[in-house]
This record gives sequence, structure tokens and C-alpha cells, in this order.
Amino acid sequence: MEYPLLGLDFEARGETFREAVSYLRAAWQPGGLPVNGERISNLDLLPRPAQQTIPMVVAGQARQDDEWLAATMDGRFVYPGSIEKIAAQAARWRQATSGHGAFISAFHLDLLEDADAPAEPIRFGARVGRKGLIAHLDALATAGVDHIAINLRQSARSPAEIIEELASDVMPALVTKSEAQAA
Repeated sequence: MEYPLLGLDFEARGETFREAVSYLRAAWQPGGLPVNGERISNLDLLPRPAQQTIPMVVAGQARQDDEWLAATMDGRFVYPGSIEKIAAQAARWRQATSGHGAFISAFHLDLLEDADAPAEPIRFGARVGRKGLIAHLDALATAGVDHIAINLRQSARSPAEIIEELASDVMPALVTKSEAQAA
């Protein structure tokens, strides 16, 4: 819908994405903004990045092949799916990047008060107790997920209550397991 509204070719969106990434990386460099193939020194991107470049993470495939993504992106965000599917995606990412770059996913969480409640699938996640969530997050880490974005939009409990339980019970369990694996 936005492509026709902006006068852009929907079929060329893969090329448009590559051009936009290239432009952003060029715009972050000192010496002015690139305009029509030349740098205009009195134009600048503000605020300037504190570092030479800003890490870029792609969501989905962006109509690019794995090699381009691995060579150009600093991370990959994939939609939630089965552990098997995410493990396969993470393995392809790791192979393409020689192990560099973050592999990220999301999880829609409805954290139940009963810590032992089994997982009941919901779109892009689960309604689950704390123990099942910890097991799932462990499985994602084993599958190769570096970071997980937890979405509480479908939660019945208040976000403050869930965040408190994540901080007091879930995160410490994950850290303990991570430390044990490192030893």
C-alpha cells in the first residue's frame, strides 16, 4: 500500500532496500550528505553517529539472498517459529557470517501465574508458565538465538507484574544455566 502512495515500484523493493542501506551507510560518514551521487559538504546528518557506523539488523529476508545479508547486515531478525525452523535459520546465518552478527527473534508471551502451566500456542508465541518459558528460552539459545524480543501485547497480566517475574525468576535461571555451560 505504501509503495503506490509514495510513487515507488513495489516489484523493485529488494533493489530499493539495498540502495537505502547503501545510502544510510554513506550518510553516516563525515563530509556531508550524498545527494545525486555527490557529497554536499554543507548538509549533514544530525545527530552524528557516535561511532563510525550504526549496526544494522534486517527483519526477515528483505528480498535479499543470505550472502548479501551476511556481507551487509550486522544482525538478522527472524519471525518466531518452531525451534527446528529457527535452528535451521540460525545455522544458515552462522555459516554465511562465519559466526559473526547477531541472530534475533521475538516471542509473544502471555506469562501465566501458575509457574508449571504447560505451553499453549498463541500467534508468534505461547501462553505459558515460568518453567515452560525458561525451557523455551533455553531451547532458543541452544538453537542459536542471541537475542529475543519479548512482546507482552497478548498478556492477561499487567506488564509490570510480568516484568517483575521475568527479572526475579526467569533471568536469574537463564544466567545460571549460561554460567554453567561456560564452565
